[in-house]
Amino acid sequence: MIFHEAFGTLPDGSPMTVDTPTWMASITKLLTGVLLMQFVDQG
Repeated sequence: MIFHEAFGTLPDGSPMTVDTPTWMASITKLLTGVLLMQFVDQG
């Protein structure tokens, strides 16, 4: 099952859609940190 939905509004007041491009560059730091902490937790 795949679920996707958009929430929020753009600066011009229009609603976001699932096709609205967003800037995701900093998310890789979070994902890398979580992955490393899972490795540490598993030994």
